[in-house]
Amino acid sequence: MAVFYAAPRVGTPTGAIATHGEVSVGITATKIPPTNLDNRKALSIFSMSRNADETVYIGNADVTVDNGYPIPPSSSLPLDCSQRIQWYGIVAAGTVKVRYLEIDYA
Repeated sequence: MAVFYAAPRVGTPTGAIATHGEVSVGITATKIPPTNLDNRKALSIFSMSRNADETVYIGNADVTVDNGYPIPPSSSLPLDCSQRIQWYGIVAAGTVKVRYLEIDYA
């Protein structure tokens, strides 16, 4: 079961919108973030783990630890991507918290 925290959307004087939050990623594919910004242009995913054996793997809804892209502990992955791309995370065992930051350039 995914547990997540999502901050309110924050507008800027330039019209851009940013949001951030935290998701607990477990042994089943977990959507990161739970809800995409409508006109997302960028996303960054950060693994909060500090344990060397707790790598988070990201990919599509069919992601596994065998085919996902690894994000090592205490590392982030910045992505230029639209809201149409749905990202999911999974871990080999237990749960790992990840934080995300989304930007919508409106």
